[in-house]
Amino acid sequence: MLARRIAIAACVALMLASGTAQSEIYTGNRLVSLLSDYDAPNKPLESGVLIGYVAGVVDSTSHLYCGANGATIGQIIEIVRKQLMANPELWNRPGNTLITGAMAVAFPCPLKPLQETPKPTRPKSPM
Repeated sequence: MLARRIAIAACVALMLASGTAQSEIYTGNRLVSLLSDYDAPNKPLESGVLIGYVAGVVDSTSHLYCGANGATIGQIIEIVRKQLMANPELWNRPGNTLITGAMAVAFPCPLKPLQETPKPTRPKSPM
């Protein structure tokens, strides 16, 4: 079943990459709709679209969060689902922003300590 979903996701990704730019924007509302079909055995195309879209966003924004190496696409989709279900007021926002935000919450980068900047010294004036 997983191999079939991956094959479908690859086909959808190739179709989207080879086509012309679309004016449709995937919002959180569209992601919620795709998520509701994700587990349905009779909706393989919708599952493939979701997998392809989420994987593409995650691959292109992976530099914005830390520690997600090794996470499966299934885990990532569940992370996105959890964030979307907890924040329905955000569903009108762009899907790529919501996916990136969910990943950043799940895999935050450690804060680097601020380094104290040395104070400039004023040259001593000759008296």
